[in-house]
Amino acid sequence: MRRELGRWPGRVAACLVATVIDDRCPGCDGELPGWLGPTCPSCVDRLHREAGRCCRHCSLPLADGEEANVVLCSGCAMEPAVLPTLAPLPHAGLAAHLVGALKHERRRELAELLASVTFSDLRVRLALHEADGIVPVPSDPHRLRERGFDPAALLAEEIGRRADRPVLRWLTRPAGQPTQVSRGARERRRGPRFGPGLRLRWARRRGQRLKVVIVDDVVTTGATVHRASEALRAWGMEASGVVAVTRSAFVEPPA
Repeated sequence: MRRELGRWPGRVAACLVATVIDDRCPGCDGELPGWLGPTCPSCVDRLHREAGRCCRHCSLPLADGEEANVVLCSGCAMEPAVLPTLAPLPHAGLAAHLVGALKHERRRELAELLASVTFSDLRVRLALHEADGIVPVPSDPHRLRERGFDPAALLAEEIGRRADRPVLRWLTRPAGQPTQVSRGARERRRGPRFGPGLRLRWARRRGQRLKVVIVDDVVTTGATVHRASEALRAWGMEASGVVAVTRSAFVEPPA
C-alpha cells in the first residue's frame, strides 16, 4: 500500500505535464520521446529532405522530369518575376500541415523549426545577408485578435535572429478587407492593401533608404507580398525579395 501511494506524486505530475504540454508530434502524431520537440526527429529529417526541390527564382514546384537538370521553372526561364520568392518547401504534405498547426492550432513552438529549415536554404541566407532588415507581412487584424499572435512576425523574429538582421514592423493592414483564403484567382491577384506604420514614416522622415526582405509564412499567387513591396517602394524603401516557409501552387476554388 505504501509503495502504491509513493507513486501518486509522479503520476499526478505526469498528468499535469501531459495537460499543459502536448506530447504528440504535430507532424505524424507519434509520441515524442522525453522532452523532445516540437516534432519528432523523423519529421525534422523529412522537412530537410523535401526542402529545395523547386524553381530557384519563384520557388514553385518543378514539373515532373525537370528536377534533375533544371534550375528555373518554364515560366521563370521565359520571364522571371521581378520579385524573387525564396520558399524552400512546397505547401503540401508535412510542411503544409506544420504551417497550418502554427497558424490555426496556435502551435507557436513550431516557428523555430520552420524558420530553421527556411534559413538552411542557401538562397535565403544570401538574400538576408544583402538586406538591411526584414519586414513581416502583417496579419489581418481580425485574425490577429483571434490567434493572439502574428505568424509571419513570429517567423521573421526567428529568421532575423539567425541572420542577425532587425525585424522592421513597418506595414499596417487596415481592418475589414476580405481574406485571401476563399477568394478566386482574379480577386487574389488584387491582394490586400497595406499602409505605412509609424516606424516607416519615421524612417522616411530621417531620409533612410533601406533594402529589405519581406517575410511571410505562405506564398500562393504572390499578390499579398507584391502589394507589400509596392507599399514599401511608395515610401522610399526597396524590397529585394520575399522569404517564406512554403510556396503553394494556386488551385482555383470550386464555385
